[in-house]
Amino acid sequence: MQSPHTKVLFVEDNPIDARMIERSLARSAHTNFELRHVTDLASALTALQRSDKFDAVLLDLMLPDSLGGVETIRAIHEIRREIPIVVLTGMEDTEFALAAVRGGAQDYLVKEQCEADNLVRSIRYSIERVRHTINERALSDARHQLVMGGRVQQAKFPRTSPDLPGYDIAGLCIPAEATGGDYFDYFPIVERYFGMAIGDASGHGLGPAMVMSDVRAILRTLTTVYSDVGDIMHLLNQIAIRDLNVNMFMTLFLVRMEPDTGTFHYAGAGHSALILNASGDVRVELEPSYPPVNVVADFEYSALLTDRLSPGETLLLFTDGIPESHTPQSYTELFGERRLLELVRAHYQLPSDELACLVIEAAREFASPVPPEDDMTIVVAKRLPK
Repeated sequence: MQSPHTKVLFVEDNPIDARMIERSLARSAHTNFELRHVTDLASALTALQRSDKFDAVLLDLMLPDSLGGVETIRAIHEIRREIPIVVLTGMEDTEFALAAVRGGAQDYLVKEQCEADNLVRSIRYSIERVRHTINERALSDARHQLVMGGRVQQAKFPRTSPDLPGYDIAGLCIPAEATGGDYFDYFPIVERYFGMAIGDASGHGLGPAMVMSDVRAILRTLTTVYSDVGDIMHLLNQIAIRDLNVNMFMTLFLVRMEPDTGTFHYAGAGHSALILNASGDVRVELEPSYPPVNVVADFEYSALLTDRLSPGETLLLFTDGIPESHTPQSYTELFGERRLLELVRAHYQLPSDELACLVIEAAREFASPVPPEDDMTIVVAKRLPK
């Protein structure tokens, strides 16, 4: 952070030129400049090594202990890479000064024409240009990290539909930003059952994405040991509260299915699901049986919840980013669950992957041209007709 006084390291070996510059700044209406004058490059480098409080360097190119030009600039930048440098030059040295600017200086001033306002403006503009460059670089690096984080997160989602005879299952997750807090997954449960889950961490962006990544890892570990979805959900919640240390909750719907019969056990932590009959109409809503994860330290264990997918029926899971997508004109005009179900019913014969894409594209189009404000995730699990 820049200090209240703009501290400038002034490097000039000619005493006459030095007094001229100092008097010029003293005559300026801007009195917040604080100059530290040294007469050679070695003293300048020592001053920079001993203090990081200088905001800029005002530099004579022709010093008794330097090679001049670009080499002098490089020597200073080896000590303080980002410090702004304004070069001072004689009338006949302008080409030399321009070469120094190309080599890293921010500006140059001809000594004989060095009026106070020009000098102040040059120093201040040089500081602001460097600050802007640093901020732009930091922003670019942050964007790059977010993009890389998004690629890592997308790589953790299932790349293909599960190979489950008699079923057509597909999922799709589209984050609102480079990374998101939504999640879906397929996994074996104690090597006997087919498991799948959908989740939504509060908010969206990098923080929720990191939380959901942790939840995914915990859930996959628990399902190698435990088969009861209630036990799994209960332990997941305890671990999240103990280890995550974030003020953030997560909704989660967990399924353990026996593919041969279509029977499945489920646990919803603040998250519901729908079973559609062979015509695409809602047969039943599977309501949450637990509070969201990372909210209540120890919730009451509920009885095992069971249902069954008959041939031709579909288990439909989605996060609230789809029905809560809204028009640019109004936050109250939502895409809504009714529109979602009408769309699914109208295109019920499509393969699951196409149906999932169709729903998310419709919700995004509903919000167009404004980008969606929340992550969107859907899983379509069809049991094929015999």
